[in-house]
Amino acid sequence: MIKTVIRYLSPHIKIHVWGGFGSQLFALVMAWRISSKFKCRRVRLVFHSSGVTERIRELPSEWLQNVSFIEVRDFANTPHSKKPSQSKIAIKIDKTRFLGILLFSGILARANSDKELNRLKPWVLEVRGHYADVQVNDIELSRLRTLMGIDLEGTEINCCSVHYRLGDLIHLESKSYINPKRIQSTLDNNFDKKLPVNIFSDSKEHEVTKLLQYLLDEKRTSYFALTPIETIKFCFYSREFLGTNSKISLWIAIFRLHGASGITAIPSELNNHLNAQRTAVPFQSKLLTY
Repeated sequence: MIKTVIRYLSPHIKIHVWGGFGSQLFALVMAWRISSKFKCRRVRLVFHSSGVTERIRELPSEWLQNVSFIEVRDFANTPHSKKPSQSKIAIKIDKTRFLGILLFSGILARANSDKELNRLKPWVLEVRGHYADVQVNDIELSRLRTLMGIDLEGTEINCCSVHYRLGDLIHLESKSYINPKRIQSTLDNNFDKKLPVNIFSDSKEHEVTKLLQYLLDEKRTSYFALTPIETIKFCFYSREFLGTNSKISLWIAIFRLHGASGITAIPSELNNHLNAQRTAVPFQSKLLTY
């Protein structure tokens, strides 16, 4: 009774979320983990639309029945000034100092890894980060597989699937998509050349084919523009999989390394995130970094 009263009188622990479906999946796992760690506290996911490009909540509402959530429309489609004014610089410095004080006190916290998660204080009010370096445990993976409808006993699809993230990377200066030559080289040197190739992307078909034209000409290739959930499921069941620099690809790799025996290739750009999962994967011998 006392715990119930404390739970509903205490403020929520707000878990801030930025990014697309893959980032939101990591935030959902973080919400589960913090709920388990602080049983006398409630958690609330705060989905932000702000970032380099506008993002919306992609997690289905039914997945969040046991988690409170709100959506904040804070995306501003305005170019950043190359030379900020002195007043803006002063405001930024003051804000940085204030955030430093909050972090030091434990009221605000980062939780990008298990180490940071373990350091959370019982009085924490807000958690921020990408959460992608927390090792996803078997219970959480099973829960996610159930939500997505992934069956470990499902029939393998006799193909090689490539998840090629382009989207905003085509236009950004700070980030770039994976060079198509790396994809071609990896497929030619490590994958079964007899398998048909299925390409999944968040971009339009003509944008993908423009970059991979030489690859498409040489192989039996199909293009798919599916939802993130459908993409993850199809790529999980594929005999072979090649991902690119996307958290969707990272999640596909995590699921496959716990339930598929075929080759899973991930770019070196994701190594820092995948390292957090390596200690518990039964099919690590089938993991290829290119």
